[in-house]
Amino acid sequence: MAVTFHPDYSPMIRKLESIFTLTDDERHALQKLSIQRVAIRPDQDIVREGDQPSRSCLILSGFACTYKVTAQGKRQIVSFNLPGDIPDLQSLHLKVIDNSIGTISPCTVGFITHDDLRDLCERYPRITAALWRHLPGVGDERRTPRSLHAHGPRLLRVADALAGGWPCGGPCL
Repeated sequence: MAVTFHPDYSPMIRKLESIFTLTDDERHALQKLSIQRVAIRPDQDIVREGDQPSRSCLILSGFACTYKVTAQGKRQIVSFNLPGDIPDLQSLHLKVIDNSIGTISPCTVGFITHDDLRDLCERYPRITAALWRHLPGVGDERRTPRSLHAHGPRLLRVADALAGGWPCGGPCL
């Protein structure tokens, strides 16, 4: 008999199951994670570069982006974050986070403590591998912001359409 899970975990479980079929035990372990749900308005930071987080954020609904601030004070988008993503998972191993994560549209975010994530990763190596597989920039030795010259205009139009318009009055680049 399959384990049912709380709807909050649906996006993460769907993402993980796109990689491999979870066992009932793995699904149950994900369901047992303690989560703090927070609704966040558009154009708000979830995590800021320089923070020393003790928890990671799971995007439950809405759209967010990971970005760096350029020397000119503009946002350089590194990746777009969708429901099911844990875009700051690398903060498990960083004392100070090296990028920011902001909302593009209204978002619901679930915060999961690093202690709970570490425990999950120790007990369930297949989940660990799947989580790291989906983290933007992992395995990329050039983990610095890259220009969106080639695809930037198209990506911005897609993001604009998904978010229903930019809350900041125009593309944030």
